[in-house]
Amino acid sequence: MRKISHTKKNAGEGAVSFNYDPIPEELGKQLQADAREIRKGLMRAAISFMEVGKRLANCRMKLPHGAWIPWLQTETGLSEQSARDAINVYLRFREEPLFLEELGLALPQTALVRLATAPDPAFEDVRQCLANGQQLRVSDVSEIITRHRRSINLETDGSVAQKNVSSSGKSAIDDLRSMANQAREELLPLVVERLEEFLNLIEDAQAKKPSKKSLETQMRVRAQWLTDALEQLTQKRAVSDAKLIHVTLLDRQHHKPGPWADVTSFFREIAHSLAWEAIKSSDIPALLQRGRTALLAILAREA
Repeated sequence: MRKISHTKKNAGEGAVSFNYDPIPEELGKQLQADAREIRKGLMRAAISFMEVGKRLANCRMKLPHGAWIPWLQTETGLSEQSARDAINVYLRFREEPLFLEELGLALPQTALVRLATAPDPAFEDVRQCLANGQQLRVSDVSEIITRHRRSINLETDGSVAQKNVSSSGKSAIDDLRSMANQAREELLPLVVERLEEFLNLIEDAQAKKPSKKSLETQMRVRAQWLTDALEQLTQKRAVSDAKLIHVTLLDRQHHKPGPWADVTSFFREIAHSLAWEAIKSSDIPALLQRGRTALLAILAREA
C-alpha cells in the first residue's frame, strides 16, 4: 500500500500541500476541488459569524433594559455565550483584513472564538504560522494562546524580582511565581464568567424589579467575591470609601480612572450590609443602571 502524506509546497508558497501522488489523477483533482470549496465555505462562515456579531452588538445597544436576553433567546435561538462569542469575534477581527482568505486557508470557528480574546502577540504568532504553511488545529491555536499568556505573566512578574538574592531566594521566587501563574490562569476565566453572571442578574432585575432585600441577597455575596478576586488579580483596590467585611494589610494602589475603576468601585460599594441599609428603594434603578453600564464597558465595549 502506498503511503499518503502531506508536504509543504515549494519555499515561498507558504501553504501546506497534501501529497496526491498515490491517488488516481481524476480522483485527486476532484478531492482538490472539494478542498477548495470547503476552505471557501469556512471563510464564508467566518465572515457570516462576524456579521452576526456586528448585528448582535448593535441590537444589544438599542434594546431597552432587561430585554436583551429574552430578545436573543426568542428571536435568534442563540445562547448568551454564543452571542458573546460572535460579538467578540466581530470586535477583534473587524479592523483586520481576512488574512485567512489571503493565504487560502481557514480556521474552525472555535479557533476564531479563542483568537478573539487572545493577546496580540498570540494572534500574530498564529498569522505567521499559517503564512509559513503550518496546519493548525483548535488545540494548536489554544496552545499558542496559552504560551503567550504565560510569557506575558512571566515578564510582568520578572520585573518585580530583585537582582541580588541568594540562590535559595531565587528558588523560592521561582516556586511562588509558578504557583501565582497557575492560580491566575485558573482564576481569570472564572472571574469573567462571574462578571457576565452579574450582568445577567442586573438585566434580569431591571426587567422584573425585585425588592431591595431580594437584590441584596442575590448581589452582596457575589460582589464580595468579585471585589476580592479582582483585587488579587490586579493588585489594585477600588476607588471607594466603602468598608469591607475584611481588609488586607497590603498597601495596594487605587485603579486609575477608567472602566475597571468603575466596576471595582461598584462592587465594593454593594459588598457590605451597611451599604445596603443606606440604599433607598428609589435608588435601585440608578444603581442597577450604573452597574450595567460599568460591566458592559469591560465585557463588550461597543455592545
